[in-house]
Amino acid sequence: YPSAAENNKTKKGKGRRISVLTLINVLFLLLGILCWTGTYLRNKALNEYRQGYSYERDGDVISLRLNDGVKVNLRFGNTSVIIEDAYRVSTTEDQTQVILFIQSYLSREGKHLSRTITDCLGEYRLHYKLYTQGYEIEHTKDVDLEYNTDPRWYVGVSSRILGWLGI
Repeated sequence: YPSAAENNKTKKGKGRRISVLTLINVLFLLLGILCWTGTYLRNKALNEYRQGYSYERDGDVISLRLNDGVKVNLRFGNTSVIIEDAYRVSTTEDQTQVILFIQSYLSREGKHLSRTITDCLGEYRLHYKLYTQGYEIEHTKDVDLEYNTDPRWYVGVSSRILGWLGI
């Protein structure tokens, strides 16, 4: 039979493990609540933006006017769309409006955006955050959204994480 000292040591070890596991569970719960809240807010914004868009076509450039008056130029290609000077659209709501327009426009043109809105928004936010931090400004000022998946794995992973977190 174990001695009293060994028995107390075993109880303390079990107590620590339970505390650590409880802490990990609480962290996962908080992360889940954060993600769920972000998803709820994004879905609410998506439902608000399902309306008509004001845009003009000039050659291969589509000029979209957002609800707050900001003008965004878009260039649609065979496999991607380029959002020119995307950094000028700073709010998540306006960026969501741009992504929804792209989805709607592609649908009217008989093409399909197979990426999720969350994934596209994550890539848009990634470009915006990098641009505002001064990181490779010439490459991050425009957003090149692939219709399928981004061939650069590091952009794909970063976009998904930012999209899920709603950052």
